[in-house]
Amino acid sequence: MRGLIDSFEDDDRPVTAVEDLSGDLSSTERGIDPDQDTPAAQMAVAAAIWLSTNPDQEHEGEHVLRESARMYFHDKPPADVAEWLAERGID
Repeated sequence: MRGLIDSFEDDDRPVTAVEDLSGDLSSTERGIDPDQDTPAAQMAVAAAIWLSTNPDQEHEGEHVLRESARMYFHDKPPADVAEWLAERGID
């Protein structure tokens, strides 16, 4: 997770100004976690992308995680992500 945060630490553009936010975030996450085996990093990317179009939902943590997982993984999160979500009471 720290690597993902560090990658964008100095980027002060609003998300609406990033031409391919999803691509940028996903590419960075794959560079940090090439095996895609860190559910928290995958969900951080998913949540950031979802929140970029739903900024008024930022205080609804469970809702954000549920909806971002649905959007990012097309309703079919990988088993490790589904387990990570279930551990947090999110189905």
